Order: sequence, then C-alpha cells, then structure tokens
Amino acid sequence: MSARLGLRPWESERLTPREIGELYDGMMWRHSRQIELVATHALLVRAMVTDKDDRNGILSMFPYYQKDTDG
Repeated sequence: MSARLGLRPWESERLTPREIGELYDGMMWRHSRQIELVATHALLVRAMVTDKDDRNGILSMFPYYQKDTDG
C-alpha cells in the first residue's frame, strides 16, 4: 500500500499503521473528489451541446443541490 501512496521505503518505515491508513483515506477522498469534478464537467458539456433544456435534471445531480420550493 505504501507504493500506491507514493511513499519511499524509508518514509513508510517511519510511519505508524494508523498514519498510513489516514494517508490512504485522504488519497481515496481526493480520488472521489476528482471523479465528481470530471462528472460535473461532463454534465456541463452535455448541457452545452445538446438541444434539450435539461438544466433541472443536471442541477439535481450536483451535490447539495436544493430545489426552490417557491412557486
């Protein structure tokens, strides 16, 4: 796992298993944010090139999107 985190052998020897686990969790968090970013860009590009007015469908896919309840 240390190689996946980009750690050199002498760096992984100095870290505790807990610290390596925290590094791994951070790496997975960054990876999931990158996937969300790519998906967001893909949705926006799709919205620009398609003829359909699908803004509400696209907006509902964004994290933390709250639809207006007013009228």
